[in-house]
Amino acid sequence: MHNARLLTSPSLTDLCRPPPVISESEDDASGTRRLQMNLTLYGRNLSGLVLLVERDPMFHVNERTDFYRLCEHSTELHFESLEDQLKQVLPLVSLFL
Repeated sequence: MHNARLLTSPSLTDLCRPPPVISESEDDASGTRRLQMNLTLYGRNLSGLVLLVERDPMFHVNERTDFYRLCEHSTELHFESLEDQLKQVLPLVSLFL
């Protein structure tokens, strides 16, 4: 059995940025959500994101979009930079263009 949750957003950065903190109780809730997300990173449940882009796979890197800036701002050290990851898959993507 598989569960899927589909989300749409006018901007990817709306899904990636934590909501602004208005009160201390909201700050606690935000911290709880971040903790839950961090705990699930190393669990058995897999998560993924499909980001639809134009034909240029390097669009976000070349245009320095909000998505690119969020990726570069991340403290995740397990993965190479977004640019390096895209360069690695570019030959495969080119087969389908």
